[in-house]
Amino acid sequence: MRKGILTLAQVSEAVTGENFLNGSLFIFCGRRRKNIKIVYWDRNGFCMWQKELDKDKFWWPKDSSEVYKFDMRQLSWLLEGLNPIEVNAHEPIKYKMLS
Repeated sequence: MRKGILTLAQVSEAVTGENFLNGSLFIFCGRRRKNIKIVYWDRNGFCMWQKELDKDKFWWPKDSSEVYKFDMRQLSWLLEGLNPIEVNAHEPIKYKMLS
């Protein structure tokens, strides 16, 4: 996690093939899964946000070549320590038809 904003931006474009300037957030996780960096372009410059955990680990794909697209709700889950791919907020509700 020593890479800076410009290097992470280049990696983002190379891996995803997306234009970094389109407003997407690009998320990177450290090897020990203790810290996350989020890099994005904000109208007139690069921004980087970082979160480091004291005790727990972030969920992260086992294969480093995997690329996921998250919505804002899934990003929130990731930052809360949940698996954003397999989160079920509640059990499905089963209804019975009344006759």
